[in-house]
Amino acid sequence: MLCTILLGNVTVNSAISILMGDLTSGLVGLIVSTGIITIFGEIVPQALCSRHALFIGAHTTWYIYLFIFITFPLSYPISAILDKCLGDDVGNLLSKNQMKRMFEMLEADNVIKSSERKIINAALEL
Repeated sequence: MLCTILLGNVTVNSAISILMGDLTSGLVGLIVSTGIITIFGEIVPQALCSRHALFIGAHTTWYIYLFIFITFPLSYPISAILDKCLGDDVGNLLSKNQMKRMFEMLEADNVIKSSERKIINAALEL
């Protein structure tokens, strides 16, 4: 999915730059395309998605599946090579002691109660 999104992003950004370069002079096209890409391709989407990520993700999944289908011949080999070279994505892994320390910090910040931390620690020990 990451390869699909990045391929689409690069394609749209390149198309905007080429279009602006054809419509205007080189320097004006550079400035206008940079402004359009920065505002509408970076700032606005990130601001919206940071506040409404689940809603947007839930309502745009079919777009992603469509673009995965379209870019599959290019994105799948790239992602397969990356998986082979970099290994599996392990995400965030915490040891038992790190988790206990995290819950202690949450208790100190009054995010969880002492009784809740004790229950969680007991579950970790189990």
